[in-house]
Amino acid sequence: MMALIAAGMLAVGLAACSSGSNNTSAKADITIRNYTFTPSPVKAGGTVTVQNDDSVSHTVTADKGAFSVTVKGGSTATFKASAGAGTYKLHCNVHSSMHSTLTVT
Repeated sequence: MMALIAAGMLAVGLAACSSGSNNTSAKADITIRNYTFTPSPVKAGGTVTVQNDDSVSHTVTADKGAFSVTVKGGSTATFKASAGAGTYKLHCNVHSSMHSTLTVT
């Protein structure tokens, strides 16, 4: 009986670990914190998730106009990486000191 209970608990524990490791919804492709962009590479054609951890709104805008999204403080926004593979310089339209690059593969 104890072996059956232990096996059941192990199965529940493995299922919880497995579902947590496959959850990509919590991953931000671009994080904004302390007026700084921290991007990670994204796939061409995919949805890019931007997480703004600051209390003020920012934009994520490609220097050459390929994309632009406004992200309110403490929230997320998304846009499509539809411009194709490449490296895109980006900036915030609200805060001129904010610059970075986004790599689309």
